[in-house]
Amino acid sequence: MRAVIFTGGECATGVRIPHHELCVAADSGFIMAKKLGVFPDLIVGDFDSIGDSMPVEYIDAATGRMSEIIRHPAQKNETDTMLAAYIAIERGAAELYIIGGLSGRADHTLSNVFLLEALSDRGISVIYTDGANELRVIRDGEAVHIPHGEYRYFSTLALDECVISAEGCAYPLDRSTLTRADAYAVSNETLACGATVTCHEGKLLLIRSEKL
Repeated sequence: MRAVIFTGGECATGVRIPHHELCVAADSGFIMAKKLGVFPDLIVGDFDSIGDSMPVEYIDAATGRMSEIIRHPAQKNETDTMLAAYIAIERGAAELYIIGGLSGRADHTLSNVFLLEALSDRGISVIYTDGANELRVIRDGEAVHIPHGEYRYFSTLALDECVISAEGCAYPLDRSTLTRADAYAVSNETLACGATVTCHEGKLLLIRSEKL
């Protein structure tokens, strides 16, 4: 089951929203979902950043459905995005598509990258996007095809020591070793046929940036 999670931060109005079985808004992600015309099944968080926009209840005018609202205290161990992800997983999601969370405060952005890694370690497929960037983790023999024209650049950053190949791109790699200290595999570009990135060993962060 795929869940879409809306969280805080900026987001392009043309962001792609995939088919999903569950939609969760994390705190101010409720505002983003509303702007994009998506009705959340759940609204989760402490609501410290949503202010007066937080409804007592949220009803979809088209269908009459009502969002389930789950409130948490502000003093808690998890971020609102973490809460939304954990609840979606508890309800059966094995694939998360998280919209937002990549702009604004640097601590929030980094915590979301770490959450992406932690969920991947649990076998959950996760993609973060704000419409201008897309982040995912690939690991241990996994290969990802990157179509030409969706984003201008792609970068690969090691989360631990890894061995990587990249084909169909401006700067190909052939079983190259990357560590966290290596930054040479950034700002690569796909060729017309599209690129394929393979992580032979280890774990890396694949980032696609700046739409054409």
